[in-house]
Amino acid sequence: HFRSCVDGQFGSVIRTYREYMLSGDLDWLKGIWPQVKRSIAFTWSAENPDRWDLDRDGLIEGRQHHTLDVELFGPNSWLSGMYLTGLQAAARLARILGEPETALEYEEMFRRGREKLNETLFNGSYFVQRLDLTDRGQLAPYDDGTGEIYDAYWDDETGEIRHQIGEGCEIDQVLGQWHADLLGLDRTFDRDKTASALRAIYRNNYIPLLREYANPCRIYGLNDEAGTVICSYCFNRELPASGPVVSTQTWGHSNSQESVGISPEQYAEFVFPYIQEIAKEFGLFYYGCCEPVDPIWDDCLSKLPNLRKVSISAWCDEEKMAERLTKAPVIYSRKPSPNYLGVDHVLDEEAFRAYIKRTIDLTRDCHVEIIFRDIYTLHGNPAKARRAVEIVRSLL
Repeated sequence: HFRSCVDGQFGSVIRTYREYMLSGDLDWLKGIWPQVKRSIAFTWSAENPDRWDLDRDGLIEGRQHHTLDVELFGPNSWLSGMYLTGLQAAARLARILGEPETALEYEEMFRRGREKLNETLFNGSYFVQRLDLTDRGQLAPYDDGTGEIYDAYWDDETGEIRHQIGEGCEIDQVLGQWHADLLGLDRTFDRDKTASALRAIYRNNYIPLLREYANPCRIYGLNDEAGTVICSYCFNRELPASGPVVSTQTWGHSNSQESVGISPEQYAEFVFPYIQEIAKEFGLFYYGCCEPVDPIWDDCLSKLPNLRKVSISAWCDEEKMAERLTKAPVIYSRKPSPNYLGVDHVLDEEAFRAYIKRTIDLTRDCHVEIIFRDIYTLHGNPAKARRAVEIVRSLL
């Protein structure tokens, strides 16, 4: 690639320290040291077209080419962690070579960056990329007049910057700490936060059976092999708006109207395990159609971690489900009875208003949508549908 690679650049600095510690060859170190210093100074140089760390705060904010052959924008723990561990290694080398002022410069930048990394990039569970994906202006400094930067990284359809980590759980987020531990350097990442991040990677990125995981990119494992994927958006994050379209980045939907005649206990034993298997293939999940969901909510549906919508049909206990979904991250997807629009030629506005008002009153503290379904005829009076929408809007 025609631009410098961040993890490769600082990986080489780290590797220089490793090779010296293994060989003790001081002459070799003296011969390569000027290139090491130039490599580090390039990070904050005004001549660096990628503007890595122009403010010298210890975090890389600019355009960052890396091993995966795309660019990241904005600070992230993976590449900034490599940078900080490289600064540590270079400071050790500077002291070996009798350059204490250079060592102090690198050490001070390491301390500043380490503090910012651990304070600003940890989300309580793992380390993330801090970037406003909707800010097209962040690409402007890298526009050479051809517009290629926007063609490659701006998605007009979604209004977001492409190919970023964002709030995802990324596999290399604490890689710099592995290098630091290997070489006996100081901690780049706080110990407790490192442990939390590693647990998050195992919990969210490890796939025990890769045949169940859709991968449109390079394949390094498949079928009955297990593996850890590069990035996961977990169940507590919104779906990425751009990038490869795979099932885990889309909504899924399922229902089981056929099982309405069996008991909740039978549903839990014979049906729900299959619903769980279907749901885990998707990023977010919508459950239900006409069947009442209230009998199976507590012991089954509420346990789907990526459930974001549940159908509240005319046969459902509205009051119970409104209580269960109060302040919950699941949308109360109300499907009113189709009889008001589908049976009579003229809409009974008073009855319809009272019917919808009950839903609105019950769900004041819920996330609500209202969907008209299963209306097969308007008896030649389409104005009924328009008037029904007007009534609903007047009550919101």
